[in-house]
Amino acid sequence: MPLTNQQMGQIEQIYLERRNRAQDEAAARRRRIEAAVPEFSRLEREQAELRGQLIEARRAGSVRRAAELDKQIKATALMKETLLEEAGYSVKDLEPQWTCKVCRDSGYAGGEKCSCFRPTLVNVLYHDSALWERVKEESFETFDITRFGTRPDIAALSGNSPREVMTRNLRTAKNFVKNFGTKMQNMLLFGPTGTGKTFLCNCIAGALMKEGYAIVYMTAVEYFRMMADMAFGKSEQTIEELMDSTDLLIIDDLGTEIETTANVSLMEETIDRRFRRKQSTIISTNLTPEDLRRRYIERIASRLLCYQTLPFGGDDLRLASRSRITNL
Repeated sequence: MPLTNQQMGQIEQIYLERRNRAQDEAAARRRRIEAAVPEFSRLEREQAELRGQLIEARRAGSVRRAAELDKQIKATALMKETLLEEAGYSVKDLEPQWTCKVCRDSGYAGGEKCSCFRPTLVNVLYHDSALWERVKEESFETFDITRFGTRPDIAALSGNSPREVMTRNLRTAKNFVKNFGTKMQNMLLFGPTGTGKTFLCNCIAGALMKEGYAIVYMTAVEYFRMMADMAFGKSEQTIEELMDSTDLLIIDDLGTEIETTANVSLMEETIDRRFRRKQSTIISTNLTPEDLRRRYIERIASRLLCYQTLPFGGDDLRLASRSRITNL
C-alpha cells in the first residue's frame, strides 16, 4: 500500500520518539545505578581499559596475553553483575527497553518491515477517525445472528429466512477478510434498508483495519462529492492518489447520490480503475439488480452484477431497535 509523505513522516516520528524514550529511560536508570553503586562505575572503566588492551594483544599476536585479559574481563563482568544484584538491579536495566525488541524501534528488521509496522500504520491511518470508532461497536465479535428473523422471505430471499441468508453472508464476509491481499475480491450487497448491509461492511472494514490495510469507507453521496472536488481541483489529493493508496474501497448506499452525467462518469472511472489495478471494492445498495440496470448505464450495471452478490432481506432492524427502546 503506497503511503503519502505525510503518513510516512508520522510513522518515522513515532519510531523516533520510541527510540528516544527507550534511550532516555536507559540513561536515567544508569545514573540511578551509578549513584546507588559507586563501585560499579570504577568496574566499568576498568573493563573498558581491559578491552582496549585485549584488542592490542590480539593485533600483536600475543595469544597468552589475550587469554589472560579475556579472563580478567569476564571476572570484572561477573563482579559488576553481583554488585547490581545486591543493589536490586540487573544488567538488563542498563539497556534500552525497546517497544519492539525485534527491530529495536526502527520499524525494519533484516531489510524488511517489522511485524510491529502494521499496528503502527493502523494508528497513523485511523487514530481518532469516525470509522475506527464505528467499527469498535460493529464487528464480527459483536455480530448477533439471533437478531435476524427465521420467517421465510419469499419476495426478497427466494423463500429463505433472513437468518439463513445472513449466516451465509457472514461466512462469505469472513472468507473475504481471510483471503484479502491474495487476490482481488469485489462484493455487491443489496437489499432493503436496515437489513444488515452496513453492519457487515463495518465488520469487514474493522477486521482489515486491524491488519493495517487502508480502507476508504464513504456513503455514495460523500464519495461522489469528494470525487467531484478532486476532478475539479478543489482537493489537494487527486483521484489517482486516492485510488492507488486504498486497499479496499467501500461505497455505502449506492443509489442515494444525485443522478448526473458527472456521477455516472466518476462511477465508471472508479470501477474500471480498480478493476485494472486488481483492487478490491465493496458496494452496498438498497437497489435491486433490476433497479441497477435501470439507473446506470449497461457497462456499470453489468460490471457491478459480476461482483459476488449478497442479498439481504427481512424486517428493518433499525426500526425494530427503536421500537424496543420506545416500549421500555
